[in-house]
Amino acid sequence: MKEYSNEELTQKAMIKKEISRMRGPVDLSDLTERCDELEGFRKLITVQLEANITANSGKFVDGLSTIKEVEGDLVTIKAVVQGSKTSISTLQAQHATLAVRVLGLERKKLRL
Repeated sequence: MKEYSNEELTQKAMIKKEISRMRGPVDLSDLTERCDELEGFRKLITVQLEANITANSGKFVDGLSTIKEVEGDLVTIKAVVQGSKTSISTLQAQHATLAVRVLGLERKKLRL
């Protein structure tokens, strides 16, 4: 048994639907005329879709550029945050060292 692609199955279903809509005996010329009409619609829709894609391709490219810029900004921000964390850790360690030293000096002052 032959396997059909989704497109072929869709086309067969559309043809069956069109034939079932026709009343009375199916005339080959009517069927051919309807197929030509549907083919005209398909071509028109294809042209409109292609024009829409072409018209919006610039927006798509701009969107991709914006994404790249944001990605670069995020990399920069990550580096700044990591540097800030390192600076904070260093300052905290220095603060603790100074606090211990101040306490030692206060005790020394009290003994004198």
